[in-house]
Amino acid sequence: MPYLSSEETQLFKEEGYLLRNDLLSSDLIEAAQEATWEGLEVDRTDPATWFGGGHACRCRVVIRSFVARSYDSIIRPLFELTYLPFAWLFSDTELADMLADRGFQQGYLYSGLYTVLMAWCGYEALIRWRGIARRKAYQTWRFDSLISFQVISFLLVNVVAVQALSTQYAWRAWGLYQLLPPLL
Repeated sequence: MPYLSSEETQLFKEEGYLLRNDLLSSDLIEAAQEATWEGLEVDRTDPATWFGGGHACRCRVVIRSFVARSYDSIIRPLFELTYLPFAWLFSDTELADMLADRGFQQGYLYSGLYTVLMAWCGYEALIRWRGIARRKAYQTWRFDSLISFQVISFLLVNVVAVQALSTQYAWRAWGLYQLLPPLL
């Protein structure tokens, strides 16, 4: 995926949104369309066959099939790359369990992205508020503690809990992750 140009970044800062037409390759779009037509078992040139009994059920099968292929071709390599710094902590069997559990991979990538965004936005807010605050030390402590809490929670849930509980039961650590921010 191409990075944002300085003009696109400025537009996003000013307008709050950005439209991109080049995020999905035409090959990926064509593969999704082909998988959809194949799974629906209809004639793509005959609209009379497009809607009928069992249409929704066949559509769910296509979506599941396409999602599985997307995971295997996109999400899994992304997970393997981003989990690499922690891989040395786990045995080959434990890593194989993680690679077999698409839900764990999805949760890890989601919480990783959330942590990166929280850290980035927290840093931006820190710079903005510290610049206008009378008590700069307080603002620094405030944002540093929030960013630190997010990073520590991410590591606790996605690395420490998996090490202690196994991939199968690591989801239980999410209760800590979700409970603590409102208490602070």
